[in-house]
Amino acid sequence: MAAWISHGMDHFPAVAATGGRAPRVLELGCGLGIVGLAVAKVFPSLRVTLSDFDSAVVANLDKNIHLSFPALTQTSGPLASRIDVADVDIRDFTKDAVDTCGLSKYSHLLGQFDLIIASDVVYDATHCQLGHVCRALLAPVQPAEAALIRWVPRAVFLLPDSRPRLREVVRSWEEAGLDVRIERVLPSVELVRKLRQTHDGWGAG
Repeated sequence: MAAWISHGMDHFPAVAATGGRAPRVLELGCGLGIVGLAVAKVFPSLRVTLSDFDSAVVANLDKNIHLSFPALTQTSGPLASRIDVADVDIRDFTKDAVDTCGLSKYSHLLGQFDLIIASDVVYDATHCQLGHVCRALLAPVQPAEAALIRWVPRAVFLLPDSRPRLREVVRSWEEAGLDVRIERVLPSVELVRKLRQTHDGWGAG
């Protein structure tokens, strides 16, 4: 995911493509929030929301934001809201709940995000509801003439091949009416070299 982020702004919505407002990015199942915080650091024009279902994790995220962006936590207004935290439980996003607007607790998040990102979030049967999560939280597609550069709201998931239920998850996206593109990502030589330098024994055998 770090390598994907480093490829640049082509992977992220521009202000011009979202009608002049700050584009919004959501990290699902963020854990420590490393990916979302990296996005916020590299692309200051984006508004980033870190989310998880575990209350202890969510409580810890405020500390991580403070450590990574001390200036943001010492101010108020638009700058302070550039990174925020949300409690998002994938299990709540059943097909019926999305179809019948039964997600009132998430009313402030529904249809708000231009990009959803997640890394290694598929390991439970309920994660097959990710398609409905995307359908509920991604912003509606805007007409091409509404922006100089058209951005189609999308989600990007980095999922290890070894995780179970990948086929079911992909099927859930298709059933939710989402277009799906699958790419196999292999570590670059440069990334492998850095990992081996940083983590003794990485990749051995």
